[in-house]
Amino acid sequence: MIFSAPRLRSGTLKVWCLSGVEDIRIKIIMSLHVEILTPSQALFKGDADEVVAPSVNGEVGLLPQHTEYLTLLQAGALSVRQADQTKTFDITGGLLTVAQDYVTVLVDGVLLPSTS
Repeated sequence: MIFSAPRLRSGTLKVWCLSGVEDIRIKIIMSLHVEILTPSQALFKGDADEVVAPSVNGEVGLLPQHTEYLTLLQAGALSVRQADQTKTFDITGGLLTVAQDYVTVLVDGVLLPSTS
């Protein structure tokens, strides 16, 4: 049985098949799609569980299903968590947007990333 359920996160899906209607319980792992870009290169493209960024209004944490968001970034540590691994980028400032689980970070400059 093949079905498509765009943007479906978890719950019960009703599927019509030859034997009638069946309820199928599904659980989809949620994640953010993250892109970190400088004027000259893409630093990171991939999925993440969490992003923590140095907003000009204070540190902001982003999880899947975050509301649409736009903020300026100040110099500081930008962290991207994937399962049990965290990548940290020391940025000099920039812009961050969130729309439908897509996080785009445009940074002015960055120092070398570290992994923990």
